[in-house]
Formats: sequence, structure tokens, C-alpha cells
Amino acid sequence: MLIRQCKKEDIPGILRLVEDSYAPYSESIRGIVVPSYSKEELETLLNSGQSDVLVAEDNGSLVGMTAGTEFGPCAYHVKMLFVSGQKQRRDIGSELLHSVESRAKERGFSLLTLNCLDWAEWSRRFYVKHGYREYCRDDELICPDLKKQADFLREIGRLNNNRKHLLWKIT
Repeated sequence: MLIRQCKKEDIPGILRLVEDSYAPYSESIRGIVVPSYSKEELETLLNSGQSDVLVAEDNGSLVGMTAGTEFGPCAYHVKMLFVSGQKQRRDIGSELLHSVESRAKERGFSLLTLNCLDWAEWSRRFYVKHGYREYCRDDELICPDLKKQADFLREIGRLNNNRKHLLWKIT
């Protein structure tokens, strides 16, 4: 398996991959609107100097992708991570997460954040397994940068709302 920078020509495959990543959970997400992305959103992310978009390729096929971006005053935000439904539970997600975390370190960030949807329990378990913890106000005492980040997210109305929960990790 190869993890590499995403190219513009990967975008159609990524859009299919995102949709396919939910296949193993079809019964548990019936009736739930799952996140989707447009070609334009992915192109914007890809062209942003503040973001890293990585893909996992196996024998020439896209099997996973992740994107992280500088977000707020002091955090690198893991914006998305998807693995093809039939390739899940093979450490592809772990390798992608480690790769995007390495990019964050290279950019000088030690605080990593991400949002986890409350109905995606499998996703929350994955991130907790990798050292992330769900944000609570007491965490701001542990990590002053988390306080700055939480204040920023409160200001823009994106802290633990709309069935999304902030998870964080110090590297």
C-alpha cells in the first residue's frame, strides 16, 4: 500500500470512496443523512496551502483518503478520513491517520482536533483507540492551546453542536 499526496485526477475516485465507506454501516445509518462532499469542495481543499490531502492506494486503486488542515489559532484539524467499505479493518485508516498527524507535526502543530458525529460510534472508537479524547471544558486546564481552540470554536458556533463532538489529542 502506498500513501501519497492527492492529485486532482483522484477526486472522482475519492467521491466514490466516500460513498462506499459507509457500506458496512448501511443498516445502522438507515434514515440518517451522512456527510458528502462535492468535487468543488475537494478541489478547494486540495488547492489550499493550509491543507494536506492524502490518499491510500493499493495495486493502483484508491482504498482510503484523509485530509487535515490548519484550523483556528493553534490546531491542526483532521477534516476527514475515509476507507473503502471492503478494505476496512486492515489498518489503512490507522496508516492514513498517522500520516496526517505527521503532516501536522511538520507544520509545527502539537494540538490535533477532529469532529465525530454522534451516530458514528465506530468512528469515535477508532479515534479513541488512537489516543484522541472527547473534549470537555476541564480539558482546557490541561492544555492552554485547547482553551484557545475551544474559544475559537465557540465563537464560530462549531463546538459540540449539531450532533458533532470535538475530539482532541496532543502529539
